[in-house]
Amino acid sequence: MASAITKIAELNGTNSSSVISFTSISSTYKDLMFFGSLRNFASGTSYSHQEVKINFNGNTGTNYWDAYSYQRDNTIRYQMYTSGNSLRPIVCTTSSGSTTAYGTFRLFCPGYRDASLYKRFDILGAAHQTSNGMQNTIQSNSGWDQYSAITQVDFTNTLANTFTTDSRISLYGIK
Repeated sequence: MASAITKIAELNGTNSSSVISFTSISSTYKDLMFFGSLRNFASGTSYSHQEVKINFNGNTGTNYWDAYSYQRDNTIRYQMYTSGNSLRPIVCTTSSGSTTAYGTFRLFCPGYRDASLYKRFDILGAAHQTSNGMQNTIQSNSGWDQYSAITQVDFTNTLANTFTTDSRISLYGIK
């Protein structure tokens, strides 16, 4: 079974860019899986400084949707976004919070190369910013209503906050 999962790439933040991009993704696999651990240089601990958007193949049209449940600061909520210009269910932590805190996520992309299907995603993420700041756990069912095979995935930190060099996203292919 171990040979069925292959690490394709691993990218780090640069301290100067708000985007981590995987390009030229091969159609060799049946499914894709991303794992990430993210921080940025924003000051403050508000949720708006931590949101990370996801786009596929450079597309920013209004054909993305998210349905997710999340816990933030001891309150459980449900939210749905339709006709969005990106997926938005993952977060990172800011450098003004705990020096050891990271926003983590897992993003599963089944059938990413199948041109007969709209793309659907299973996303699980968490972040603990500070003892009195934002704490977040997210579980999402998301979609990109396009038939195109996924060849590029961009993770963009909102408000143009740059990712730290210890931010990391790994991409795996599943046969």
